[in-house]
Amino acid sequence: MKYILYFNEINKEKQSLAGGKGVNLGELFNNKFIVPEGFCVTTEAYDLLVENEALKEMIENLNTLDYKNTELITEAGKNIRNIITEAEVSEAVKIAVYGAWNNLGANYSYAVRSSGTAEDLKEISFAGQQDTFLNIRGYENIVEAVQKCWASLFSDRAIIYRNKNGFDNTKVKLAVIVQKMIGSEYSGIMFTADPISGNRKITDIDAGYGLGEALVSGLITPDFYQIYNSKIINKKIARKEKGIFPDNEGGVIEVEIVEEYMEKQVLSDEQILKLTAAGLKIQETFGCPQDIEWGFYQGKFHILQSRPVTSLFPIPKSHDNQKHIFYSFGHIQRMTEAMKPLALSVFETTRIFDKFGAADSVSIQTEAGGRIYIDLGYFLHIPKIRENISDIIQYADVDGANIAEELAERESEFASDEEFTKKAEKFLAPVFWKTGLNLHVWNVKRLRARGEKFFRNEALKWENDINSYKGIEKIKRIRWYIGGMFNFLFSKAVEFPASAVISQVKIKKMCMECFSTEETEELLTQLNMSVENDIAGDMMMEIYDMADMARGSKELKEFMKNTTNETFWNDLENLKTNLEFTLEMKKFIAKYGIRCAGEIDISVKRWKEAPAEILPLIMDYIRISSMNEHREKFKKGLQTAKEAEDKIVSGIKGKLGNSKARKAAKFIKIYRTMAGFRKSPKYFMVKFLDIARTAVLDEADVLVEAGVINNREDIFYFSFDEVIEILEGVYNKDINKILEKRKRDFEFYKKMTPPRIMTSDGEILTDKTGNNSTPEGALIGMAASAGVKEGTANVILELSDADLKEGEILVTSCTDPAWTPLFTKASAVVTETGGMMMHSSVTARECGIPAAAGVKDAVKKIKTGDRIRVNGTEGYVEILEAYKEEI
Repeated sequence: MKYILYFNEINKEKQSLAGGKGVNLGELFNNKFIVPEGFCVTTEAYDLLVENEALKEMIENLNTLDYKNTELITEAGKNIRNIITEAEVSEAVKIAVYGAWNNLGANYSYAVRSSGTAEDLKEISFAGQQDTFLNIRGYENIVEAVQKCWASLFSDRAIIYRNKNGFDNTKVKLAVIVQKMIGSEYSGIMFTADPISGNRKITDIDAGYGLGEALVSGLITPDFYQIYNSKIINKKIARKEKGIFPDNEGGVIEVEIVEEYMEKQVLSDEQILKLTAAGLKIQETFGCPQDIEWGFYQGKFHILQSRPVTSLFPIPKSHDNQKHIFYSFGHIQRMTEAMKPLALSVFETTRIFDKFGAADSVSIQTEAGGRIYIDLGYFLHIPKIRENISDIIQYADVDGANIAEELAERESEFASDEEFTKKAEKFLAPVFWKTGLNLHVWNVKRLRARGEKFFRNEALKWENDINSYKGIEKIKRIRWYIGGMFNFLFSKAVEFPASAVISQVKIKKMCMECFSTEETEELLTQLNMSVENDIAGDMMMEIYDMADMARGSKELKEFMKNTTNETFWNDLENLKTNLEFTLEMKKFIAKYGIRCAGEIDISVKRWKEAPAEILPLIMDYIRISSMNEHREKFKKGLQTAKEAEDKIVSGIKGKLGNSKARKAAKFIKIYRTMAGFRKSPKYFMVKFLDIARTAVLDEADVLVEAGVINNREDIFYFSFDEVIEILEGVYNKDINKILEKRKRDFEFYKKMTPPRIMTSDGEILTDKTGNNSTPEGALIGMAASAGVKEGTANVILELSDADLKEGEILVTSCTDPAWTPLFTKASAVVTETGGMMMHSSVTARECGIPAAAGVKDAVKKIKTGDRIRVNGTEGYVEILEAYKEEI
């Protein structure tokens, strides 16, 4: 049995003996980085302690506990910890520890840290889940600290963390690192990729005085530095009032920092760049971005531990070694949530843009993190697209338009394919030609009628054809249609919304000759108001009409507050005094029931299946509006749009002449008439997906009845091809194992925030025009975990007083690992202190919830019950509505 391994004996093959932290330290030590000496008490020593059957059974029973049942977990964990801490450590282990301790130096102080076999993995870090003991002196104290580390494997937070993330408690073991302490003058954390944006080209550094424990525990808000291409691009110098330092008697003490150093930059610029260079070498050693704990002692940077950055969004796959630029299809569709395999396979089957007849060597579409990405680089090499890229993207994704201008300037960096460019231009030529013809028609209403007839007839034709098939053959027919859907929409249907896009582009160009940039933007915004015959706009108007019907009714408000998807129709029928609302709701669902939030995802329930999902839209509108406000705004918008039209035509006539003014008037007419077609291709697709979803679920019911799957919704974890194979009985993989893995993967990806635009080497492109300004009155902090969440605040000052309800936003001064159970309930987190590596930041990122750290006076300015919005991407909090106690 091997109870001790020195750092020079540890490599990646020793994961099962040394745990994640131990292996990483061994790799660092053996690659000649400056790492304090130490040894590892292996998992074989831990095995000796937990070999009795009663303890094994107790550990096995942990797997049956729901991670949300904190009371049962607390009791079970306490019992296991008591047994471990009261057990006698094997004499053989004691002798081995004594020998290693004596060999390294009995006069030194040591840090004793846990190193789990499921710790510091690429997907999940387990950071802070087991205990660390600092500045330990003497052999007996080290053995005691080792035993406490073993027990901490079963702390409440560690059990909850494992159960939530699907790790088997019986298979997780613990090694313990015993490492020489260095009396760091200053220390901190370095990320070789920015964990908030996911940008792998940016290095982030937190720095404070003394030991790193002050940062991790959230005792202080550290200095924050950002580095890009060997240049410091951002520095936030914090006021650091305290630090944690080694105590001469053993252990650590909290020390007040001298006033003159509190607001002084901890690391010099030269030191920042030197540390960054070391970090990038460590990243190169491990082959992925790293989260590194460092300390500065006696003129040198020492590396105390390193682990993968687990919260980074994966880079979309590319088929070659060229540089690629990926655009999130979800951002274009305003649906950025992760999708299940069947939903992804809809887009993979249709190969959205590959139908341009591109060369086999070119793949335009790819997938990452449960999302679809488009390789935009190839399109930048098509002159007509590159020249108008900002206007084209602005029409679908306003926030991406400014980034697109930068992309056009960098076009030469990205992969190109001559054959693709030629074939794409050939494919697009008829689309441009048809769109160009549409710009010359004078009878715009006839053009619109042609478009409406086209979509209506095609939808009916597809539906009738699909419904003429049954069973497996119906699924195969749907798959066949999916394969050609986008080819069809681009070649046959895009001319109608494109007429509006190109008209707007031409209007903008003429306006820029006659008005300032600011005036042009304002006029175009006004021209876009109250567009008629807009599918999405008309739908929202009907929702707001129902809000007006419900505005003064207690019965309807009670119905909307208490009904569920299961009881909705029965509750609706039982309404006694609101028959008009009942009729309108039935008509609405008959008309729009195929829609829902995230409707491009075939796995998401439609409103006709989950009608209660409509009600929050109605209730929110009641809360923020007055009677008939939406109709009045629409009427006012029509007038504003007409005034903008008159001003544009008049201005162009004055500066460019009558001919240009007449053209502008025609383009405005085309734009205003055809703008409603923006959502028509999507609506066509949504109607088709509803047909497909119904057919797939019908076959899923057959599989449930046959015992092949347990739940009809499980069908969405398989691709279309796999569904067909399962139905035909030729699928040769273990369905239950595949389901288990894919469900786990989906939950993991669901927590991630996908970047809008990223390159194949990990650069995240963001809008540099300053549009992401902080709202007036917001409480400013720093970004800690990406995402935006609105909800009810719960201010908790002491963990012992915690009463956090599911979905509330946790607001506190700081947290430590003991607070982990609360993160399973919180929808977002706000702390007054801390940086990107403090406990709340790391845990929030791994739980997939937004967090803002270092928000000064948060617990004073935010009250329990306040409705707030946490922007973890930008690092600020807005108080939307102060809590009013009901009388």
